[in-house]
Amino acid sequence: MPDTLVTLLESAAAGPGGITFVGGETAPWRDVLSRARKTAGQLENLGVAPGDHVAVMLPNSAEFVDVFFGAVVAGAIPLPITVDYRGPMLARVMEVAEPKLVVVGSNADIPAELVGRPAISMSELRRLPGDASAGRALPRPDDAAVLMLTSGTTSGRSKVVVYSHRSALQFAAATVRCMPYEPGDVIYTCLPLVHGAALMCDLFGSLMSGASIVVAERFSASRYWDEIVAHRATVASTLGTITQILVQAPVSDKERRHRLRVVRRSGVTAELTREFEDRFAVRTTEMYGLTDVGLITGLPAGVRRLGSCGSLFDEWEAELRDPSGLVVQDGDAGQLFVRPAGAGTLPLGYLDDQPSFGAALVDGWFQTGDVLVRDSDGFYAFVGRVKDVIRRAGENIAPADVEYILVQHPDVAEVAVYAVPSHLGEDEVMAAVVLKRGVLDAPTLRAFCADRLPYFSVPRYYRALPRLPRTVTQKVQVQTLRSWGISPDTVDTGSTSRSAMRKAEQ
Repeated sequence: MPDTLVTLLESAAAGPGGITFVGGETAPWRDVLSRARKTAGQLENLGVAPGDHVAVMLPNSAEFVDVFFGAVVAGAIPLPITVDYRGPMLARVMEVAEPKLVVVGSNADIPAELVGRPAISMSELRRLPGDASAGRALPRPDDAAVLMLTSGTTSGRSKVVVYSHRSALQFAAATVRCMPYEPGDVIYTCLPLVHGAALMCDLFGSLMSGASIVVAERFSASRYWDEIVAHRATVASTLGTITQILVQAPVSDKERRHRLRVVRRSGVTAELTREFEDRFAVRTTEMYGLTDVGLITGLPAGVRRLGSCGSLFDEWEAELRDPSGLVVQDGDAGQLFVRPAGAGTLPLGYLDDQPSFGAALVDGWFQTGDVLVRDSDGFYAFVGRVKDVIRRAGENIAPADVEYILVQHPDVAEVAVYAVPSHLGEDEVMAAVVLKRGVLDAPTLRAFCADRLPYFSVPRYYRALPRLPRTVTQKVQVQTLRSWGISPDTVDTGSTSRSAMRKAEQ
C-alpha cells in the first residue's frame, strides 16, 4: 500500500489507467510519473528544495498535474490556488504561504499581487532543462505533502491546511472504499483540482484504485452529458449547485445514454436526490467531510439512504453535542465533534494560524462547526452550519429544507435562506432569490411556502439579487448575505407567527 504521494504515483505507473483532459491530451500514469520527474528537475533548477512551498495557480489541465506532482517528487509542498484569486485574498495567501515559486498559465497575466514575487509561466518553465531520472530522496508518511485552502466556513477567514502524506492518502482511501472505485473505472470530474473533492477524492482516488480519470476544465451544463457519454465515464462527481442546475436544465438526448453506475453527490436534499436519480437513471452516493480534517462519513458501497451522508469511517470517533457540550441522543441535532480512531490521523494543522487549529480542539475532539443528526442505525444527515441553522419559535430550521421548496417555484432560479435578527430575540427567516424572469413578488412566494412548510419555516423577508455571492467552490457565502442585513430593497411580508398565518388562511 503506498504511504506517500510519490509512492502512490509510482504504484499507479506500474499498472493500467491514466488521465484524459477534455479537449486535450491523454496520458497513462507511467507518462504522468515521467513528466512529474522532469518537472521536478525544472523546479530544482529554479532553486526549489525539499520543504519549499510551490503555489500552483493553474486551471484544470495537464500542466496543473505536471507541476503539482513535480513539486511532490522534488520534495516540495504544492499549494493549489484558483486562477480567479485576486486582490486582498491572493495577497493574504501569498503572505501566509510565502511560496518559493508561483507557477501560472502560459497566457495568464501575472496578478498585481505577485509582482515582486518569484513567479513563472508554464511556457518559461517548460524551456528549462529537467532531470527525469528517479533517485530523489523519498518523503516520510508524516511529512507535509500538500497545502489546501479552506472555504473559511469552519474557521472564519480562509486558512491554509497542512496535509501530511498520511492524511492525504487517508482522504483518498475513504473515497475508494465508499464509491467504490475499481480498476477499469473511468472517473469524470468537472470540479476544480484546487479543492479536495477533485484532487483527493477523484485524482488521488483514481491513482489508488487503478482507475482512469477524465478531467474537464470546468462545469458546463450544456456539455456535461456529452462529455460523460463521449468518454464512457462510469463514475462522476457533483456538488449541490451542479445537481440543481442539471435537474433544471433542458432535456438532453444523451442524459440517459451514459454508462454511469454511480454519481457522488454533496449537500443535496433527499427530494433533489430522488429527482436526479429518476431523471438521469443513475444511482448516487454521498460523503461528508471538511477541508480542515478530511472525509468523516460516507454511505457504504451499495447502501442507498436518501438524505443521509453515511456512517462514520473507521478512522474516526464522533459525538454530537448540544450548545452546552452535552452529547445528544440519536434523532436530535448537535454539533459534530470528531477525533482520530485506530490508524486515523488529522492534518498537521493550519499553516498560518496553528493556535486556531488548537482552539478547534476540545479535549482532543475537533469541533467541526457543522450540525448533524444521527439515526439509531448510525447514519448521519447534515443539517447545516452552527451559524447557519435558524432558530425561530423554539424550532431549529434547516435552510436547505426551505430552499428546496422555494426553488420549485417557476420564477425562482436560485435561492439562499438565512437568519436575520428578530425583535423577539430569536431569528426571522429571510430568502434571497435569483429570479428567472420578471420582478420579485414576495407575497406570492410567501403563499407558495405557506402551502408547503410549517408556519415557523416560512420566510418573512424576501430580496431579489442578480446573483448569489459564492466562494470559489460555489458555496453560497451566507455570512456575506447576513452582513447585508435587511436592506432597503428587502420586502417584509409581515409576521409569520402561527396566529398570523391562520388569519391569512381565513
